[in-house]
Amino acid sequence: MTVKKVGCYVRVSTLMQDVDKEAGSLVTQESLLRNFVEQKNALSNDERWCVAEIYRESASAKDTHRREFQRMMRDIAEGRVNCVVFTKLDRISRSTQDLLRIVQHFEAFKCEFYSLQEDLNTTGPMGRFLITLLAALAELERATIAERVRGKMNWRAEVAHLWNGGVPRLGYDSDPDNKGVLTPNNEERVIVQATFETYLATASLRETARKLNEQGWRTKKYRSRRGLSQGGKRFSKSTVQRILTDEVYLGKQQHKGRWLEAKHQPLVERKLFDEVQALLTRQGIVRARPRTKTRFVFPLEGLLRCGCGSAMTMTWSRGKTGKEYRYYHCARQRDVGDCNASRVGADDIENIIAQRLIKLSEDPALLAMVLSQANLGHEDERKSVNDKVNALLAQLSAVSTQLDTLVDFLASGGNSNSVKERLADLETRKVGLQAELDQTREQLKTLKRKSVKLDTAKEGLNYFAKAYENATMEQRKKLFQLMLDHATLTEDRLTLAIYDIDLTQSPDPLAAEPTEIGAGQPLAFAKNCPAWWTKGDSNP
Repeated sequence: MTVKKVGCYVRVSTLMQDVDKEAGSLVTQESLLRNFVEQKNALSNDERWCVAEIYRESASAKDTHRREFQRMMRDIAEGRVNCVVFTKLDRISRSTQDLLRIVQHFEAFKCEFYSLQEDLNTTGPMGRFLITLLAALAELERATIAERVRGKMNWRAEVAHLWNGGVPRLGYDSDPDNKGVLTPNNEERVIVQATFETYLATASLRETARKLNEQGWRTKKYRSRRGLSQGGKRFSKSTVQRILTDEVYLGKQQHKGRWLEAKHQPLVERKLFDEVQALLTRQGIVRARPRTKTRFVFPLEGLLRCGCGSAMTMTWSRGKTGKEYRYYHCARQRDVGDCNASRVGADDIENIIAQRLIKLSEDPALLAMVLSQANLGHEDERKSVNDKVNALLAQLSAVSTQLDTLVDFLASGGNSNSVKERLADLETRKVGLQAELDQTREQLKTLKRKSVKLDTAKEGLNYFAKAYENATMEQRKKLFQLMLDHATLTEDRLTLAIYDIDLTQSPDPLAAEPTEIGAGQPLAFAKNCPAWWTKGDSNP
């Protein structure tokens, strides 16, 4: 007797679609699929159908990046499931291209699938043809819906003057009872007003940011759609500038690159806003034309960090004799002013770092010790991240169980506003947990890849040593990007990170505790900072 190990796939776009007893709810879909399996068992004597797994999720079918869907595909490949059933073709996919790939995957592992509503299966060529045709129609439907949504958003912005969403603004909150109209936040509107007035008084973005931070004020704090906490950070020059140039505070909204009238209350008077724009323009902060490409190449761009944790940005100046000098400058010191680091000559720091990498390539014993210590230190970190993954899985399972219970209650006829609110809260928490779990799993994958052989590291460093001397500035930039994860400058240390290890070049070469290393990740060493670092500006 042939045994069909059936996987039942049920899907809704959001769990809130389950609050009413509709034909498309998860519970209803599952019930229909189980009945289908029972009917097959009743009608067939030579086949036995058994439900091996239920794949239940709330996610859009616009693509295949769905947790339960991916689990189903893995189960098919591993032989746990050899038949998939679902109520409608668009439960699996709304993309013709995706569906064709799915069908190929099914055929590769000899897995059949059945769609109840369309009465389709993959056991014959006609079924496969109709599936492709219906998938194209489902994709057309999705494209039509998307076009309608865009048209609705245009109408909301241009005719009804309603807010279409976006990054939450400091000074405003979203009102669930009055969607499309931002509501002033009385505590935050004080910060917005102070930002405009302080800049007008100081004529300095950095000084404005410093004064705002001294008051203990922070940027807008909110949760993203994925449930992640955003904002709540210190003000900087860039955040102050974004507030000062944002016409949302005049009661407007931006749509397709144009500023349109909106229904929310302005937080700043037009006169004050115009005075600030005029000052920004006089100071050259608001440019009439886009910034041109920098005239210099900085090989350590994006790699050099200050000891305060901020990135080192690039700048240049011209000396008394007309000679031009390149520098790296702490972004936090420039924007906020609460870091004491001086700018550093670009030629000096680039040559120092290059020579240290070359020296490491010439010392096999030192390199071997670094790699050995790194590999010893990685196990604990991997175990810690793996424990976090297991903890998140447990939390996600508990939240999913609670969601299932609430959905079953509502599907059986229960009707309670408090239950619906709890359902929405749990769905938000589930999205946040899933996002954190995905991020942690990626971190674990990265850690598992971080295991480099001595020959591999030696080969990369030798290549750097041979190529660097005769390379152009653009080529040197690429060489640094290949070998260097980051370099950190403090008052008395320069730390290079090539494979996530800190190694102090001193009588005790492992003064810093090593972390994990791996291909394309940092291995590092540090040395006492040269005298020029503490002297500050070297421009004659």
